[in-house]
Amino acid sequence: MSDDEKVPEEWRATVDRPPVSNWLADVRCPMGDDHSKEDVLQFLKQKKDPELQHFVVETDDELPQSFAHWWLYMRDAWRTALAADEGTDDIYPNYPTLEKWLSVVEDWKTPDEVTHADIFGTFKAWLDILFLDMAVYANEEQRDGVPRRFGDVVVWEAREGV
Repeated sequence: MSDDEKVPEEWRATVDRPPVSNWLADVRCPMGDDHSKEDVLQFLKQKKDPELQHFVVETDDELPQSFAHWWLYMRDAWRTALAADEGTDDIYPNYPTLEKWLSVVEDWKTPDEVTHADIFGTFKAWLDILFLDMAVYANEEQRDGVPRRFGDVVVWEAREGV
């Protein structure tokens, strides 16, 4: 696919065309049930395919992402839908890390609908708050209203001994 070509909206339309057909034809490509999406992405990074260096998938309601990421997560969503005997007409990829943080951001922002782009915007806002706290105070004490990550949660209130 060249810069002038648009990524097909139908995931399956990409399977028989380069660069995907080139990946699948390569016997070293770690595709299959015993390999993860991360294995394939690592393989593609090592190949340094020039087509993948600039090809980005953009949709109206999601963040831009690399074609390889989009393709692998769409493939996974499609295979999951088939295995569950569900339709494949209206499937979307599942990004577990984004889904995890989506609920945290929904609790903080409380809007009607939070998108994946809002997660990154919220992280930036939290980092800005943390930076201001670090610039104003010359210590590492936690103060109320300044987000800190402890394990898998974001804490807003100061804790004893922290």
